[in-house]
Amino acid sequence: MKNWKLVDGSEGLSMVPISLRAMGEEEFTWAHLLYGKLGTVELGVFYFPSRFDTDVDKDVIKALRAFGRNSGVATSVNIWDTKDPEFEQALGLFDLKTVPALVLATGLEVKGMQPRGPVKTPLYLIILSDTATLSDATRFEAAINSAHEVLARSDPKEIASYIRAQTPNAILAAVGKVGAKIRDEILKWKPKFGLPGGVSVQVG
Repeated sequence: MKNWKLVDGSEGLSMVPISLRAMGEEEFTWAHLLYGKLGTVELGVFYFPSRFDTDVDKDVIKALRAFGRNSGVATSVNIWDTKDPEFEQALGLFDLKTVPALVLATGLEVKGMQPRGPVKTPLYLIILSDTATLSDATRFEAAINSAHEVLARSDPKEIASYIRAQTPNAILAAVGKVGAKIRDEILKWKPKFGLPGGVSVQVG
């Protein structure tokens, strides 16, 4: 079974293959890859750019760096290095079908999180890959702020259970507990909620 280690370099994040003891039947997922990175934060943000230095890439990266500066140490903002030899493998781990894409993941410091290792901790992520959302500054800022609120203030165990059950309406109801406006807005930015291992559900 192939395993990877996360590397934080000068050009961004990348993965390197590593040899570990046999994990038994345990599948290597993004939770294994990010568990250490998410250990001291409430939210991890990971942007996967295109390989073309587009205006969308430049604008999103600029906005994310400002977001990171103004969000404090509880939020970790990261850009993936497109020169990573394992870039396609990384996309597969996060179940990303296309780039650019933005991944926001729950950190272990979120209220209600019970860290029990990469397999048993109720980690989940929100993926934003809708072109209309990424390319419109106002829409993008609203989407990332809303996603941040959902990840930071929702019950992670509850959300994870609804993703596993493939029930988008239940996810919307849970988001509504955070804020009715966020619940109503979420349909516009067409996010995907996902679990380690590739289980996901489209909302909107």
